[in-house]
Amino acid sequence: MTVLVSSIQEIARILREKHSFLLTTHVNPDGDGLGCEYGLYHVLRRLGKEVRVINAADLPENYAFLDGDVFETYDGSAHDSWIVSADVVMILDTNEMERIGDLGTVVQESEALKVIVDHHLHPSAVADLYFIDDQASSTGELVFSLLQELIGLNFGYEAALGLYTAIMTDTGSFRFPRSTPRVHRIVADLLEHGINPAHVYEAVYESYPLRRARLLGLMLRDITAVAGGRVTITTVTRAMFEEAGAVQEDVDDMVNYGLAIRGVEMTILLVETGKGVRMSFRSRGDVPVNELAVKFGGGGHCNAAGAFVSDTSLVDVRVRLEKELEDFISTRFGPESR
Repeated sequence: MTVLVSSIQEIARILREKHSFLLTTHVNPDGDGLGCEYGLYHVLRRLGKEVRVINAADLPENYAFLDGDVFETYDGSAHDSWIVSADVVMILDTNEMERIGDLGTVVQESEALKVIVDHHLHPSAVADLYFIDDQASSTGELVFSLLQELIGLNFGYEAALGLYTAIMTDTGSFRFPRSTPRVHRIVADLLEHGINPAHVYEAVYESYPLRRARLLGLMLRDITAVAGGRVTITTVTRAMFEEAGAVQEDVDDMVNYGLAIRGVEMTILLVETGKGVRMSFRSRGDVPVNELAVKFGGGGHCNAAGAFVSDTSLVDVRVRLEKELEDFISTRFGPESR
């Protein structure tokens, strides 16, 4: 277990003693970051704290079952003065300041105590306190431990709903390797609060808008297989977004379709945005896609990683990717797989 923590007791003490808290997570927020924010928000509010959840992006539609009034979308004119005056900034599910988007600048300028809770590798030196375990299934697992230290197991329904959502989504509905016995014990404790697993799964994964289905069809139409079918590459262009009438959040989790093909051990999704190219990497077994993501300025876990290449074209990124893949495939799959 790799743990970087000032001490869980020290962070819990700060949660008890400080009054005003900003909670935020990474751009393109997912169930782990959003669920952790939601859980912490409700516990801290119950303790009489002033708490605001402010993110760089809107709440995705498939997480609207979490009370949307909790989540605010960053607006400098409306939020900067409050952020600067907050006692504590908690950054959840990322350990890089640039990953929280436009909030990064004002958070850095704030004299607030900065706390990072995360389960990703290679934390950057941007905070005062860290609670990081890169062997954890999710940031939700870590927030569970933190809140257990703070108030015991009496989370209340709303906080339990947030943490269940966080853990369920980041374990791939409990099918990823880090769905350990401890994770299932945690989930059992959360379910005791009245969580309906079927309702949460349906809301997150089975309530997408029609435009997403159209976008998915366009993406899968042009899927490419290399390395003898052991690697797939999928692409979503701006033209595809326009044809489907889709938006950036509709791409969430689409990378997994490239891995759900018999014989595929690694998949890469390239998404064209107005500011650059977003890259998502997934793999099975011991194929370390985080090593490939690092080549593009990103990172992550062995089986799940990402990167963002700014101010460049999709064509240029694809050319770079194919060059990097040659060496990577030879090293991991053997030269005969080229």
